[in-house]
Amino acid sequence: MICKICQKEFTPQHFNQKLCSLICKKEASRERNRRYKKSEKGNEAYKRWCMNPAKKIIDKKYRQTDKAKRKSVIRTKRFLSKHPEYKQKMKEYQKNWIDKIGYENYRSINNNAIRKYRKTDKGRWQAKTYKYRLRNNEAGEIDKELWDKKLIELEGKCQICGKTENITIDHIIPLSKNGTNHIDNLQPLCRSCNCRKNNKL
Repeated sequence: MICKICQKEFTPQHFNQKLCSLICKKEASRERNRRYKKSEKGNEAYKRWCMNPAKKIIDKKYRQTDKAKRKSVIRTKRFLSKHPEYKQKMKEYQKNWIDKIGYENYRSINNNAIRKYRKTDKGRWQAKTYKYRLRNNEAGEIDKELWDKKLIELEGKCQICGKTENITIDHIIPLSKNGTNHIDNLQPLCRSCNCRKNNKL
């Protein structure tokens, strides 16, 4: 039998099998959804869903996820690469807005936004890892999830003195000696032990 999606020959396991693999099944499901959305019935169903107040709540939750933020950044970069004239429009809009409210007000609004961001978990983590990027930009970024797992495994203790207060990230092979930000090169040390170790191996 020939698969309807990839057009390859395969031996069906039962009499009603029309697709060769799970990948083809997923692709067929996507194709059905596309056809349904283009149909009149699909358009009416989508309009009803847009009127539903639950959609706003679900969309708001989704926009706050990391996946949605990454996708929005990718979409914006792709759009600006295809339409470079919008960059100039954005600059003109920002300049007009500064002229309208004044530079001091614009600066205060910007500073307030930065202060709010620095209070979030993401802002604190970026401030914490910013110095490592300055020391060696080619060392990569520190994976926060893996670092949190390693802290739990090592019970959040300093690997030299055993304290659990003022724990910092230490590089076993320092960044100044071609060390990386890979999780195997990181260990928790208290601030005093980290200062004493400095850039030694």
